[in-house]
Amino acid sequence: MTTFKRKQALLTAEIVHDTKLKYAEKYTKNLNDSSELQKQIIDNAKQGLSKAIFIPDKPINIEGTPAANALITKLENEGYKTEWQEMTFEAREKKNPLGEDIIYKALVVRWA
Repeated sequence: MTTFKRKQALLTAEIVHDTKLKYAEKYTKNLNDSSELQKQIIDNAKQGLSKAIFIPDKPINIEGTPAANALITKLENEGYKTEWQEMTFEAREKKNPLGEDIIYKALVVRWA
């Protein structure tokens, strides 16, 4: 492979990686900006539960994105405790696009 082709392949991989991060960032911003987060917390509290788990609609890892960090800071400033829970999108599931287990994380929000 020529140096040009290697650079082109690297550039393409970087673009794909950036695209993936942008999707994760967009998902997290939407969760933060929507009333869905507070609604789910309130609904769970009304049922006597002490946590809410926010599972991305696709098996993407949002942990560590700037939007996720901002969301966690916001929630913790409001008195919530947060953690990440490992999830597995199993290979045998029909909607799994890769045909192999995909490990990702869901956001867990806890209150007293």
